[in-house]
Amino acid sequence: MAALLLQARHKAGLTQREVAARLRKPAAFPHKVEHGEREINIVELLDYCEALELDFTEFAAQVKRAVQDLRSSSPPTERGA
Repeated sequence: MAALLLQARHKAGLTQREVAARLRKPAAFPHKVEHGEREINIVELLDYCEALELDFTEFAAQVKRAVQDLRSSSPPTERGA
């Protein structure tokens, strides 16, 4: 998800500082989120999408597709071992 948010920010033509200002968060917040150093909860994700002017439902569908792609390209793992 972090990479998708980074791509979306670039597509929106925004800097990390601009996103941070829109979110009313410290300047380091977008960097940490976009580089996987900080996880965000669902409310923060909704706010992030609004800051990037993304449709939350469409973004969630992108995340779902990315997860499905990862799962289909990864070898199965043993469970219960």
